[in-house]
Amino acid sequence: MPPSPFVPQPGVPPQTLPPQKVAEIVVRGNERIPTEQVLRVVSTKVADPLNEEKLRNDVQAILNLGVFTDAVVRIEPLPEGVRVVFVVAENPLVQTIEVKGNTAVGTADILKALGVQAGGVLNTVTMRAGVRSVEKLYQDQGYVLAHVTDVNVSPEGTLTLQIAEGRIEAILIEGVHKTHEYVVRRELTFKPGDVFNVNAVNASLKKLFQLQYFSDVKAQPGSGTAPDTVDVTIVVTEQKTAMVSFGVGFSNQTGIEGFIGLRDSNFGGNGQAVTIEYSNTALFGLSYGISFHEPYFLGSRTVQSDDDSHRLLSRAQ
Repeated sequence: MPPSPFVPQPGVPPQTLPPQKVAEIVVRGNERIPTEQVLRVVSTKVADPLNEEKLRNDVQAILNLGVFTDAVVRIEPLPEGVRVVFVVAENPLVQTIEVKGNTAVGTADILKALGVQAGGVLNTVTMRAGVRSVEKLYQDQGYVLAHVTDVNVSPEGTLTLQIAEGRIEAILIEGVHKTHEYVVRRELTFKPGDVFNVNAVNASLKKLFQLQYFSDVKAQPGSGTAPDTVDVTIVVTEQKTAMVSFGVGFSNQTGIEGFIGLRDSNFGGNGQAVTIEYSNTALFGLSYGISFHEPYFLGSRTVQSDDDSHRLLSRAQ
């Protein structure tokens, strides 16, 4: 019986090899990947002394091509030396590509970022780089929680890319005491069911801060109850929105003169601005004024303002 072939594997401790020359190098098992593509990464050459370390590195280099599920090397004796045989098993052929779970980013853009072509042998190196590109595509558009959860190839050759985009399950409001929750919620540009987008969250925080009802506004994401969902908690710190102004004077002709004013930009915690002014002066006499500002008239962002001013007595000469 012929001797058993020597089959070194990556990670196997070195063995003593016979001092033989490499007479021939062949590749077996490849059907679609050209032999030349494999041999280009092989460092062992014809006429080289047989070297186990080089063979182990060659096997790893072949696997690093990304187009094989397995690769081993066998040594076959020849009269003039030995034949080095690299036995490979190719990855499956990709016939079609499907993307599932995407709503925020279009399928065409995802396939372009993925970079895997139908009709060729699956290249896991290209695919891993493509998955990173797909996730970056989402992140660049503000969808920072989106990620690829699974990639698989069916026996029929269908490559399926499963994406979890990270949807908002609930929006919670914390820190409001005077302000009603709906005043905060109506400024938000996102809602439950939307894909979490950090740009929309930041825009909403800016709108809330510009109301000048709060000294600090921030958002805290947390895990939702359903898989791949997130709860967003809006945390605010209320600040004083009411201001009182007054002045008092005395005149020998008119007696006591003065004014008093009250302004609240978040009246009753409803996000409405109310101004009340009362004055008694020698020039204008006794007068008062009331103004009201509603930024969301009839439920939409349409400003409604009313002013009511009265002068009861004029003392102008």
